[in-house]
Amino acid sequence: MKKLIIVFLSVLTISAFTSCDKSANENLSTETIVEEISNSADKQNVEPDELPQTTKAFIEEEHFETYVESVAYVAGLGYEVTMGTEDVEYFDKDGEVLRHRDRLRQCFRPGPCGGGQVLEIDDLPDGVVEYIQANYPDQEIRRAKLKGDRYLVAITGPTVVVFNGEGEFLNEFPLFRFCFGHRIDLVDLPEIIVEYINEHYPGVEIKIAFRARGKIIVGVLTPDGERKIIVFTQDGVFIFDRP
Repeated sequence: MKKLIIVFLSVLTISAFTSCDKSANENLSTETIVEEISNSADKQNVEPDELPQTTKAFIEEEHFETYVESVAYVAGLGYEVTMGTEDVEYFDKDGEVLRHRDRLRQCFRPGPCGGGQVLEIDDLPDGVVEYIQANYPDQEIRRAKLKGDRYLVAITGPTVVVFNGEGEFLNEFPLFRFCFGHRIDLVDLPEIIVEYINEHYPGVEIKIAFRARGKIIVGVLTPDGERKIIVFTQDGVFIFDRP
């Protein structure tokens, strides 16, 4: 009987400890969770496909102009997602975005491009909508955001069209927009990269390429009209691809 009491008390102690630990974790502030993820020595690199669906939907909505560069996961805490624009977003273990209370609409740690503010299509300046209707008559506006003093508008194509604060056209980027980096003329793309793409991605059309952060980033359009980002080392060695 005495042994049973000891075992019972031990179970209660363990249970209480676990409960307190779980409660403490759930009561951590957003800022604390983000800091713990950011500074953790236990980050594990995972594939973007492993992100929760809520996270994928958020990225598609708020980072439509770029792509996921890398994803790190910290068990029990959440995800650190770095975008091609160097913006960094943090998500809890269930995939919900973590934001500072006074910084809704912006990344916790915006990269050099800045997080930007997602806009409803109806909130775009008339000049932006009229330009797109006149110059891209067969395409539709899919998403829009205000990033600094620039309007970024994703249209079917896929293409990102950029306007200044007055709604005047500045430029366009097929597939994705790169914040910083040297754009490569497609005729100057290393032959080893062209050959790799032709062999491993038959039928795609190379649309744009950049040299940035020690990598060469190539945007292609698949035969079914989907975007794909293919990343290589400076020497033309394949690293990864992204939707």
